[in-house]
Amino acid sequence: MSVINKLKDRPFLLMIGLMLVVELVYIIYFNLAHQSVALDQDSSMLMAHMMEIVRNKRLFIPNWYYVSTHEIDSAMLLAIPFYVITKRLWLSLALSNIIYVFVLGSVIVWIFYNIKVKLEYALAVCCILFIPYCFGMVEYVNMMFFRGAQYSIKVLIPILGVAILTSTIKKKTYVMIGSVVWLALVFISGFSSGPLVVVTTILPLIFSYILIAFRERQYDKWVYINKFNTLLLACSTALSIIGVFIYKWYNNSAAVVESTLIYAEEISSKLHFTLIFFLELVNALPPDWQKKTDIVSLAGVGYILRFLMVAFVLFCTVYFIVQFFKRKEIDDNQPEIRVLVDYFVVIIVAELLIHLLGNYSAQRYYLIEFVPMVILSIIYFAKWTDSFRD
Repeated sequence: MSVINKLKDRPFLLMIGLMLVVELVYIIYFNLAHQSVALDQDSSMLMAHMMEIVRNKRLFIPNWYYVSTHEIDSAMLLAIPFYVITKRLWLSLALSNIIYVFVLGSVIVWIFYNIKVKLEYALAVCCILFIPYCFGMVEYVNMMFFRGAQYSIKVLIPILGVAILTSTIKKKTYVMIGSVVWLALVFISGFSSGPLVVVTTILPLIFSYILIAFRERQYDKWVYINKFNTLLLACSTALSIIGVFIYKWYNNSAAVVESTLIYAEEISSKLHFTLIFFLELVNALPPDWQKKTDIVSLAGVGYILRFLMVAFVLFCTVYFIVQFFKRKEIDDNQPEIRVLVDYFVVIIVAELLIHLLGNYSAQRYYLIEFVPMVILSIIYFAKWTDSFRD
């Protein structure tokens, strides 16, 4: 009865919890029932690669043509042991994606626990991220939690690193387990996708760590600058570099993406396309090849709600970036929020600079910073409603 009474006192938690349950049931069902439907080229190649790894009993297959990455930092990571045990390809990928969804949700709850924000706001982030915005070969659902889920690990690595570095959990066993998992993922992503993890995660985290140390020197006992976190970042740097060398050694494919800087005259168009890609990422407006959508229709209302969500996320991101560069205190009584904002802002700015200055881009590349942006927007909403837990 006490649990029911608590839920009655927190209707927002009850509503968000029910929405999240519906989304999780849908993701689980979709993975278990529809893995074999509407195959695309990318997922087919990944599945063929996975089967060959199991058949050859080795990660690096002689004379295998790697399109751009080794594909290990994806749903394949957990699907391989399941495939060895069950010999069922579709089930293995489904189980891998289902586990990933719950791990991602747990890491988000961990982050909000660290900054002392109510549980319902962590669940709200999960609700936003688990919406099946669009389905297709390189679209949101396929990249995050269906079939190959090629960006699942890439999205998880930055936020898991931040969760560990900002951790206030008293049971160090959980932190140690999370750290071992994170270091393993950093190494795997290094030899699977090359320098991506170094540029998008390791370097921003190191820069943020040094910045936090200088900004918060007035504290006598600063829990976020310590030997463990320093050693953790040093190990992650070493492992990621070793992974990149392995990637360079074994990846002889001609199709590896080579990004170059844009010309000065192209910066305005890149800014324009950056906004478009954010809208396309979550299907916030219909594409030009689609027939006209009535505003007063179910589809039209859906587009409007997704557009408003993107607008709010972008507004909150800009707000926190401005506060970061103005060196303003985000909250005088909660230094953990300032630390979290520092980490996420640096990651977001680094990612946006890569997108703006590089000569290639696509909406899926924005997934890595999209998750921190959603987290920051919900933190802003929580502050606005003054709903921090005691």
